[in-house]
Amino acid sequence: MGSNVASCHSLGVHYAEGNGVPKDESYAAAMYEKACEGGVARGCGALGMLYVDGKGVPGDAIRAVELFEQACKGGEAQSCFNLGGHYMMGLGVPEDVSRAAVLFQKACEGGVAKACYNLGLFHKQGRGVPKDERRAAMLYEQACEAGITRSCGFLGMLLDEGRGVPQDERRAAVLLEKACEGGAADACRALGVRYEEGGGVPQDERRAAALYEQACEGGELLGCELLGMLLEQGRGVSKDERRAAVLFEKACSSGLFRSCVFIGAHYEGGRGVSKNERRAAALYVKACSGGMAQGCRALGVLHEKGRGVRKDERRAAALTALAGLAEQSCTRGESPGCRDREDESRAASFERACESGVAQGCHALGFLYNEGLGVPADDARAAGLHEKACAAGLVSGCYFLGEHYAVGIGVPQDKRRAAELLTTACEGGMPMGCELLGMFYEKGEGVRKDERRAASFHAQACEGGGSGGCYSLGRLHVRGSGVRKDEGRAAGLYAQACEGGAAKGCVALAVLHEKGSGVRKDEGRAAEWFQKACEGEELEGCHGLGQLYARGGGVPKDEGRAAELFKKVCEGGALEGCYSLGRLYETGNEAFPADVRRAAALYKKACEGGAALGCHGLGELHAQGLGVRRDEARAAGLYEQACEGGAAEGCVALGVQYARGLGVHQDERQAVELFQKACEGGGARGCLELGVHHEEGRGVRKDERRAAALYKKACEGGVPQGCLNLGMGYEKGRGVPKDERRAAALYEQLCEAREALGCRALGVLYETGRGVPKDERRAAALFKKACLADTNCTQL
Repeated sequence: MGSNVASCHSLGVHYAEGNGVPKDESYAAAMYEKACEGGVARGCGALGMLYVDGKGVPGDAIRAVELFEQACKGGEAQSCFNLGGHYMMGLGVPEDVSRAAVLFQKACEGGVAKACYNLGLFHKQGRGVPKDERRAAMLYEQACEAGITRSCGFLGMLLDEGRGVPQDERRAAVLLEKACEGGAADACRALGVRYEEGGGVPQDERRAAALYEQACEGGELLGCELLGMLLEQGRGVSKDERRAAVLFEKACSSGLFRSCVFIGAHYEGGRGVSKNERRAAALYVKACSGGMAQGCRALGVLHEKGRGVRKDERRAAALTALAGLAEQSCTRGESPGCRDREDESRAASFERACESGVAQGCHALGFLYNEGLGVPADDARAAGLHEKACAAGLVSGCYFLGEHYAVGIGVPQDKRRAAELLTTACEGGMPMGCELLGMFYEKGEGVRKDERRAASFHAQACEGGGSGGCYSLGRLHVRGSGVRKDEGRAAGLYAQACEGGAAKGCVALAVLHEKGSGVRKDEGRAAEWFQKACEGEELEGCHGLGQLYARGGGVPKDEGRAAELFKKVCEGGALEGCYSLGRLYETGNEAFPADVRRAAALYKKACEGGAALGCHGLGELHAQGLGVRRDEARAAGLYEQACEGGAAEGCVALGVQYARGLGVHQDERQAVELFQKACEGGGARGCLELGVHHEEGRGVRKDERRAAALYKKACEGGVPQGCLNLGMGYEKGRGVPKDERRAAALYEQLCEAREALGCRALGVLYETGRGVPKDERRAAALFKKACLADTNCTQL
């Protein structure tokens, strides 16, 4: 019997993976369940994973926990590890890190290297177990030897500093190199520091710079900051203050507060960026709020001199005092950041200051609890400290507490209370408080919806140096919400936001230049703004720039460069990049040949990630049988998914399927509903198809006037056939008064856009002298132009 149920587990593996049999996760689940009921622990564990992933069975974290518990008791170490992960994250069970630690210990003893690594982290941080860096080092060593390269990196860091183990810089460097090569970005950064300082390896600033670059590209923000410092000083790399500023901006925007000080200094001095003391002040505020002494001190200097902020010697003195508190607790202010031991010292110092009634100390300690720096992360404790700082009159404490209430972190969510606190912060001179308060009034959260008040708060934030406020105010001017509609004013605000470091402002300004809204249409200028946004790691900017390169708008056409940008966007998690890259692979170009299978894979990734256009693209391939099997029913399903996801193109394509009965039963009324939805959603082709149905009376009452109006909308939306149909209406007096001159103008517009049918229709008018003077020579030229585009040449 035992061997039979074990065979059920083995059979389940084959069906789960599609090895030698068709992949069938539901059948795999049944086999795992049979094995589990027969006492095969691996069967319980494998079934648990299916419940975690929702494959073959409904996703159910509680059921998964039950199965992992059963498997773990049966000696299946991997399930002990999985169960520990659920207790660590509170999935299907209440969060319990102590229980997680016990389970990781059991899994580690059973040979699961990742469990040893996780347990090492727990001992390093004192989570669920006593803090014990010596034990952490032993566990990291065990996991490292088993192939967990990230664990090698953490062991290397302990060896580098002699924490829990005797200091050994040479061995540390070897381990960090191994972890870095295995993709651990933080290890690359730590190894870069070794090369910069010459610890355990020969000093080599060029090698350090390369490692910092690698760390930065892997998402290690401290690597970006350290690379920026080398670029700023020209050490190991050519001096490049503009590139340094971009890196500091990136690190700052993600919460690395020392970088906020660095980029603030760039704005203050106009190094690598346009001089902007308001922006500098806003960055120093952010750094100071994060407990960074240099930020408090630099902001104090600006207040003392009245540069970029109002002159306020009292505030300057308070900021200088806060800087002193931070400096007392962080003795390595010039190093690449205070390490854990300094964080602990900092926490104790801030605690003493807070207990002595210094509001800045309470606020700074709250931030440490927010981030888990030197103290266990504790949002409830952080909220209490920010509340204490706020009650003592520190507006940054009110702002942070407002954020807690806004999202319900450490306190019950309470939008009204959040709005009150943000009002206090805004009135106290914090641009971030005004900006967030403006968003509350814009959405009607915690306050009565009032777009005029929202606009006033965004304006206040903008005037105070908050670039996000400038962007939000610009957005309201584009919509005409709470302020007059004025795209020219919006463009100025977007420029201010962009120069202030809000990359989304650069994107919005690029879009205005691209469309010619509020500014002169200039795709070259749009490309510059998209480029700036992309350099600021705003993926929407990279995507916009890629689109310009793909079609040669404002930049030389370069589909290879477009593909690079779309790939960056796709890999960065913005799925519209996957869709656009798929389009390039679908058609092929000079840079690379067509690859419809690759296109299908990209569309699938985009679609499964929730990008409606990806579903539409994949549906088109299924409809044609390109790169995937031809399947009209599958295409219709994908079009429906795209349509429900907001892609007007999907509604149009599905409407065509219903109109023709492809993959679905033929239903002209359903087609009309879909075309209507597409047209109302901004899909100009939907307006065209709806117009055709109204003109022909298919699925709807025949109405040529309605058809003409829809053709006009399609034409204005950039669909050439809409312009042609509207022109034919004017030519023949269908749905509109007969007006051959108007028809000629529409045909001319089409012909100038290299639409051959427009040239041909215009040629007929010139040939017959209708709406234009009769001119057979001009007619012949137009027919020739149409013919060269492979249309009807019979008139020549």
